[in-house]
Amino acid sequence: MKILPKSALITGASSGLGAAFARALSAAGCRCTLVARNTERLESLAGEITAAGGARADTQAPVVCTADLAEPEGLGSVARLITDERPELLVLNAGFGLPEPFAECDPRELSRMLRVHVDHVVQLLRAYLKPPAWELSMVIVVASVAAFTPAPLAVLYTATKRFQVELVRALAIAHPGTYFQVLCPGLVSTDFHRRMGHTRGDRPGMLPWYNAADVVRHSLRKLGSRKLIVVPGLAYRLLLIFRGAIPDPLYRAFMRRFSRLTPLGEGI
Repeated sequence: MKILPKSALITGASSGLGAAFARALSAAGCRCTLVARNTERLESLAGEITAAGGARADTQAPVVCTADLAEPEGLGSVARLITDERPELLVLNAGFGLPEPFAECDPRELSRMLRVHVDHVVQLLRAYLKPPAWELSMVIVVASVAAFTPAPLAVLYTATKRFQVELVRALAIAHPGTYFQVLCPGLVSTDFHRRMGHTRGDRPGMLPWYNAADVVRHSLRKLGSRKLIVVPGLAYRLLLIFRGAIPDPLYRAFMRRFSRLTPLGEGI
């Protein structure tokens, strides 16, 4: 890392990319606050990190914070924690996908996705960015390459991920002193797709899968460069170039034909 934060708060930290961020940052000497719903998995991860920290365990041991970010009480408690502790790095990674087509989704789950993908990001960024500013402030919002590839089987997912991208783009203009990054991974080997009932066989064979630790290393290497949109992997960067080059009617026809292949990216 070009810039090493002394402290970080990570949402969605119990598994996947969130856990990979926790491991990488802790190994670099950063004290992490881990936020998720699953207390048991958080404590297991914190114990693993502490054991790996050796002599630094007493000062670098992660702090566990159990909170449901889809609920006002949980979101409010984490916002207050950010205001009180003022971590140098904020990693907003919490999120999930829905396996059903949009019109067949449980409306309660659609509302929950809006709260987690939109409210969670908005409210915690507000808590983080409100005055007074501190010496070093950095933000990573974990979105997805799907933010740029609208998909018929992930309608609200792709829309909310695009919201995250545009929100951070605007905030980067309004807060030039803060290092912002929107991480947009493609296919990552985590529990994200398994929880949606997908396997590697469901995914497009021409697109590679990446290890969560490699995606996180790429993200952290880019953090000090002020590169706003970070897409790990040449294949996915080429995919977005291709997406930008084809007309929307052709893209829609393509996606209707190959809708079973979407969503392309994982965001948690």
